[in-house]
Amino acid sequence: MSLTKALEAKFEYPKEDTKDNHLSVTLKKKNSDGEYINATTEKLGGTLYAFVFHPVTTSIVDSMSTHGALSPIGQENVNFIDVINFDRLEVHREPEKELINEATLSKPVHGGFSKTLLYGQDLGGFWLSKSGLKLSTYDTGISAYKVSYYSKATIYEIQSPNVPNDVEGEYAINNCTFIGRGQDGAIVTASIDAKFKADSDNDIAIPHKMEMHKNGYSQALVRHYPSYFDSINAVIGTVKTKGVTGLLDVPNELIEFSGDTATPSYPVAQITKGLALASPILDAETFEPVNNVSIYFNANTGQFEADRAIIATGEVSYKTDYVILEYKGGSFGDRENVRGKIISVLNKKSASFNVPSYELDDGRDRIEVARVESFYLLAEADGVRGAYEMPNDWDGDNPHYPHNNHPVPDEEGSYEATRTHECLMLTPEGQFFRSRNNPAIHAPYVGVHSYHPKYKLKKGNSREKWAQQYINSFDWDSYYKVLEDRYKGIKL
Repeated sequence: MSLTKALEAKFEYPKEDTKDNHLSVTLKKKNSDGEYINATTEKLGGTLYAFVFHPVTTSIVDSMSTHGALSPIGQENVNFIDVINFDRLEVHREPEKELINEATLSKPVHGGFSKTLLYGQDLGGFWLSKSGLKLSTYDTGISAYKVSYYSKATIYEIQSPNVPNDVEGEYAINNCTFIGRGQDGAIVTASIDAKFKADSDNDIAIPHKMEMHKNGYSQALVRHYPSYFDSINAVIGTVKTKGVTGLLDVPNELIEFSGDTATPSYPVAQITKGLALASPILDAETFEPVNNVSIYFNANTGQFEADRAIIATGEVSYKTDYVILEYKGGSFGDRENVRGKIISVLNKKSASFNVPSYELDDGRDRIEVARVESFYLLAEADGVRGAYEMPNDWDGDNPHYPHNNHPVPDEEGSYEATRTHECLMLTPEGQFFRSRNNPAIHAPYVGVHSYHPKYKLKKGNSREKWAQQYINSFDWDSYYKVLEDRYKGIKL
């Protein structure tokens, strides 16, 4: 990582809004005729296919897998038929409280759209959202439509993990993650477990899961249940074990039998109060009450097992063990400290955990320590009043735009306005973070990416005593280097 990137990592940007940029994944396999059909598993040595659907406003920029090969092989238009409902009796068109009659489609529309009224009032004035996921109208009424369309899917070939095919009763899991980026720069992910199974009835392994332990600005601590695993990986960022383990009490948990097994929510390290079943206990086939059911805990599978298939509810208390994982965000595109997910593999089963962003909205006040500003004009140029970038030598004898021959605004009646590009904020916990804006660039430099306004750093003057100790010890030199790289020619 470059020095600039390393320094920027200290100042995380707030998480961007993903809106309708989400991805969805469907797992398929090929039948004997070579047609794609829905699938959940495939035999070891076989091939599965991931159909990744994404809105027209989102593009797939990367993919990765934990085991086995994953590679794109093409695209295909897939036909869908949805039944959608509209139920708004009142709408508002004002921007500050806009409320419209809308329905969400199961997949993003890429073409071939048509609709048929099923019941209710036939509405009009429909439009599709940019993402192709929502159909909206300002008309009011309660209606249902059948809609047909096709959605474009990018197809990925998922190879079976390279494990012996004579191991019965095991699932080999290839956890596949697809990363997309919306036109607004938002990063979105979707994952799916491609399961490859040897022929056997016993495919159960001890369940494992992850939960947040403590979330911080620079890192997140995550509990992994149980306190061991075969491997851990991070999709964006890094993860490692912190070497700290512990026990958690799980008192009076209700578990359900709907067959001959019931699985607790966490892996069981020690049972503290034995399983007690509530009456009645029903036979799963005849639904008649049964007595004298024998139940035991199988430590190899992490389940309670009955000697027959039953429908029942029980209560049990136990302890579960965990190990603390240390996760740090990584870079993605031009962003740093992006939070991704952790993938754990245990007994050829995978579990994933999306690491949440560090939440600063705790209701306490923050202090603005500094801000990056630039200036522009509200003025009239060649008879057109509007917003203009500052000409060169505006305060001198020869104001001009070196970019082109655009007329220079009239000095008379002009007003110098300020815009903020970013703020350096301080929380009561002593954490600094950058709140970055994306203000508009005005004529005559709209769309000219090489243009940089004249930036200026403006420091605040907080009188809060608690803040002064953090501000005085802040690494201003490092911050200046970050700003000089981000904002060309900034005046510090």
